[in-house]
Amino acid sequence: MLLLVMGEFTSSIPIKITIIGDPYVGKTSLVTKKTKGFLPEKYLITLGVNISTYEISSESTVYTLQIFDIAGQKHFQSFRSRFYNGSHGAIAVFDLNNIKSFQSLNEWIREFREFCGNIPLIILGNKSDLSYRVITQDHLDDFFDKSEISTECYLETSALDGTNVDEAFELITERIVSVNKVN
Repeated sequence: MLLLVMGEFTSSIPIKITIIGDPYVGKTSLVTKKTKGFLPEKYLITLGVNISTYEISSESTVYTLQIFDIAGQKHFQSFRSRFYNGSHGAIAVFDLNNIKSFQSLNEWIREFREFCGNIPLIILGNKSDLSYRVITQDHLDDFFDKSEISTECYLETSALDGTNVDEAFELITERIVSVNKVN
């Protein structure tokens, strides 16, 4: 892919990022906040997959993030493997105020790894803007103690106020580039 940057053509490197997690955790809102800078006015359920793109620069390289926002409903499970194919990394999202979405993380990660192997993955605890939370630090400590995923790969985000949304996409891009030497 060729881009015009400051009067010169440069190539961009495509990176496929898959967003996974239960329904209603804010996956689409996070993607929309990152790619469009605002939240959708009303909630629309994702049917299958929503695909967005966003360009991000790192030093002298431009990366085109191809963001696959996967539907979280169980009845889409049989289709998901098609959308996982070719992923360079993933963002697993749960709702800090929904214990079921947190408890589902291991299943989402297992399913994704089954099709994509041990590629970069980060975890986002979303809806940090709400005044209460169900998921405690003890829940998180227990999860990361039992997981192969480092706490360095965890951020708390809010699509509503933008907290750590940019940082999340920067983190997954950095991890993908460092592991795959994509540049």
